[in-house]
Amino acid sequence: MALKVKKTIPVREYIREYVRLREEKKRIDARLSQIAKALKQYAEDKGQKDDKGSYYFERDGYNVGKQARKTITFDLDKAVEFFRKRGYPECIVTREEIDTDAVNELFSEGEITEEDLEKITNTTVTYSIDIKPVEEVTDEVVETKVRGKRG
Repeated sequence: MALKVKKTIPVREYIREYVRLREEKKRIDARLSQIAKALKQYAEDKGQKDDKGSYYFERDGYNVGKQARKTITFDLDKAVEFFRKRGYPECIVTREEIDTDAVNELFSEGEITEEDLEKITNTTVTYSIDIKPVEEVTDEVVETKVRGKRG
């Protein structure tokens, strides 16, 4: 029978490294943001504009660009009016949704209880690492709020 050797996790070292890397990541992210801003400005000033509104230049084997990314959303009132006038009712869907502001008001007034909410909601818990210097740890009051999911 082989002897199993249990390795101890170097928690102290993990904490120190995590804190150091987190601070380094902040510095790196800030620097990346500065560089990206400068490169986008250079691309707009010196680069070629394409048909999508992006600006590009080539340097040292790289194509560098200020890329235009469009997000299109419907103006609900205008779109509904458009599709109704054109006779396309299949493009308009009515969905029931919960008014979370009204629910929170009922909850805060005591009209519905936490137990009531537990029966009609889904709760998901996720975990992340939280490391702070001891002097930053405070007693926090956590307020329960109901959030809706738009579909």
